[in-house]
Amino acid sequence: MPHLDPVRFAQSIIACEQSHATVKCEFPSIPTLSMFFEAAAQSSAAFAQDGEAKIGFVISLKAIQLLNKMREQTAVLEVKKEVELGAVCEFSFMAYDASMQTKLAQGSFTVMLSQ
Repeated sequence: MPHLDPVRFAQSIIACEQSHATVKCEFPSIPTLSMFFEAAAQSSAAFAQDGEAKIGFVISLKAIQLLNKMREQTAVLEVKKEVELGAVCEFSFMAYDASMQTKLAQGSFTVMLSQ
């Protein structure tokens, strides 16, 4: 994961397939909706095929929603690559509590990678 503390929320990749990644995230405090979104954007780095760090820019957000209030500082995010067109990828995400029993946040975002 290419981000650095104190805004490195994505800590470890639990699983990663061609279009689906599950990532463990740790927050320094109870996360806000914007922290969930940042964690989802960071988690999309799990799809890097070559392991080379690339700079990505979020170019759109859609339907970002807080579903339940978080009560702890650990969450699991599932990120799905919906569309990939060259350097532009659209992702959807769902954030869960650490037990994956409670849905916390969801939405979609688009990232453009620098070439």
